[in-house]
Amino acid sequence: MNMWGLSPQFLDVLESGFLEFLDNLDEKDAAKKEYLLPKIIDKLPAEKKAEVTLLETPDKWFGVTYKEDKPLVVEAIRGGLRRGCIRKRKFRFSGDLQNICQRVWHDRHQKLLLQAKRRK
Repeated sequence: MNMWGLSPQFLDVLESGFLEFLDNLDEKDAAKKEYLLPKIIDKLPAEKKAEVTLLETPDKWFGVTYKEDKPLVVEAIRGGLRRGCIRKRKFRFSGDLQNICQRVWHDRHQKLLLQAKRRK
């Protein structure tokens, strides 16, 4: 399982890399292409732009990339709940934090759309 702790400046790295990703996107297989966070982060130490610390865990990762993945992940989570290795907790953003996150995402998304349109 990947869980990242990143600085706010990392959003700038993601943004510039995403524009490059869009520029190099081939239309015929664009629906299957992914802008993968692990690949982006993997390049940074090699370029001497960041340090990465790995913390290991014995837990198993379950990912949902396609809708067909969902039933397997739901059953895996239910099994973890039954075995007691996953605790059932409710998590909720506070209203202010949620609004801030949505506003930041919206602003960055709009900026990327404008930049992508200008490149065409």
